[in-house]
Amino acid sequence: HTRYWRDWSSDVCSSDLIADWASGSTDHEGEHRAARVMRKLRRVAPREYDVLYRMLVSGESFEEITAWLNDRASQHGFSTSYTVSDTTALFVAGIGFAQAFF
Repeated sequence: HTRYWRDWSSDVCSSDLIADWASGSTDHEGEHRAARVMRKLRRVAPREYDVLYRMLVSGESFEEITAWLNDRASQHGFSTSYTVSDTTALFVAGIGFAQAFF
């Protein structure tokens, strides 16, 4: 449904999900505000954005996201090893950023 997998914040369906989740609002103003927040989050905190996207939109578990983070780090030549606790911390940080921007 999106043009690019990381550009879901401009997708109507995805922004509806975030708007409903973040504010309980289904009005257009809330949808647009949520989309703006997620675009800003994507720019300032891309890992947190990716974790939020995978959890809230794709419905992936913390374990699946942790495996994805480790695969991505490995593909880019990093020896970083993420744990589920790291993924949880990224999720919580992403929520904090989103709340601050909202």
